[in-house]
Amino acid sequence: MKRLLLFLSLIIVSISMFSQKNVLIEEVTGTWCQYCPRGFYYSDSLTTEYDNVIAVSVHLNDVMKDDEYAAAVPNISAPSANFNRNYMSIVPESWFGTYTQEMQIQPKVDMEIAAEYDESTKLITATVELTALENISGDYRIVGIITEDGVTGPAPAYNQSNIYSNGQYGYVGGYENLPNPIPAQRIAYDHVGRKLLGGYNGFENSFPTSLLAGQSHSYSIEYTLPDDYDYNYVRVIAALIKQSDGKIDNACKSLYLNGNNNAAPLFTSTEKTESYVNLNYIYNIYVHDPDNKDLTITASTLPSWLTFEQIDNKSAIIYGVPTAVGDNGVVIEVTDGALSTTQAFFISVGEPLEGEWKLLGDRGITEESCYVLDACADEAGNLYALIRENSLLTVYCNYFDEQGWVEIGASTTTITIAGGIAINSEGEIFVTFVGNNDQIKVQKLVQSEWVNVGTQSFTGATPDIAIAGDDVIYIVFMDFSSDYHGAVYRYENEAWTAVGTNGQYSTAVTTWY
Repeated sequence: MKRLLLFLSLIIVSISMFSQKNVLIEEVTGTWCQYCPRGFYYSDSLTTEYDNVIAVSVHLNDVMKDDEYAAAVPNISAPSANFNRNYMSIVPESWFGTYTQEMQIQPKVDMEIAAEYDESTKLITATVELTALENISGDYRIVGIITEDGVTGPAPAYNQSNIYSNGQYGYVGGYENLPNPIPAQRIAYDHVGRKLLGGYNGFENSFPTSLLAGQSHSYSIEYTLPDDYDYNYVRVIAALIKQSDGKIDNACKSLYLNGNNNAAPLFTSTEKTESYVNLNYIYNIYVHDPDNKDLTITASTLPSWLTFEQIDNKSAIIYGVPTAVGDNGVVIEVTDGALSTTQAFFISVGEPLEGEWKLLGDRGITEESCYVLDACADEAGNLYALIRENSLLTVYCNYFDEQGWVEIGASTTTITIAGGIAINSEGEIFVTFVGNNDQIKVQKLVQSEWVNVGTQSFTGATPDIAIAGDDVIYIVFMDFSSDYHGAVYRYENEAWTAVGTNGQYSTAVTTWY
């Protein structure tokens, strides 16, 4: 009997020695979240440093949102993350320390997952294999998560708000060198939680009520991949959840559905395919690698009038002046040393343009550094620019008689980096912007002073303004009081009235069409 007990003890120790403890990090994020680039930086750093970190970006209120996942994740601020649902709502600066703490907890099971993908039917069949490291009993369930790396899309929906622009908060993994917002063509999103499978708490009856040490259990998960997901960047994640406390015992992730563990680099910029004789052609090339590897960008095919330069690890440029009409083939390649991706296209060069660009007024019209938020023209051809100068609302006009740029109106109102300007048929100037405490404001220029239009009690972001032919004013903005969805109001009878139903849009509004 003693010999048998000794033998069983050796089996358990052997299993524990070779078990893989993985840490699932569910990070809350969104394109609207100006602090979320800090989360990207820390999650990328963790996954690069530790191969047992499994990251999922749970997007809220943007085009990458999975409704079920977003509704189920505990209400925490972005960017913050839950670690194996044991340490909750952790801010990025504490992620490395929290990882170390979580690693002190020994898992009860070892987990592996293998995913098969049928390209013709787009069916994913993932098999999760679990081996008990000790006797385990109770209500445990397996949850599945579909993630995708390298997710890109068109502006403005895929632009990323970025408060770290201009380096005012120091080093943030390179995001301090990018603008605010980060244009869609300069960013790709990794670890995107595309689909929650089995609900937030997992599939019922997916794990036995008891499992002895050394015993194994397998479970199969199926999912049909939508057409707009790229299987080359898709993984399947599985985790075992204890229902009594909601904590994750262990987790695992598959290879990409193409069978690789290394993702091919990709282009985030869209090629520029048109130019004209004697007109400067510039195409800024931007690339991304989900594995954070050093990238090399080359141009294998270029017309003689183009020059190629690699700027840094993530960008390059081709530029030149075409001299003849015709189609010119271009092939750009990016490689991580193992896998490569090409971008091949033609530049169609047309006849010289008759017009030319002329500088209106002098350069450097503002006294302080600024953000140009919007511009418009009145019927007389006068141009107006809405500018955030030294954090204050400022409007400059360039009159048609070429007097140059002149500041109009006086304002001490603080505004954020979002707003719009419009002019009615009477030549009256209206602006909208975000003021203090996220208040959406609409103001009108009256005798060199900016005065409020109606009483606004809206909080939100990314506002814009339009004036219809009958001089009715409309504003649109992302409504914080309506789950960050879109809201449209018009001004009539000295009051703001909702157009349609507030929050009618399924994703956050980022611009005005």
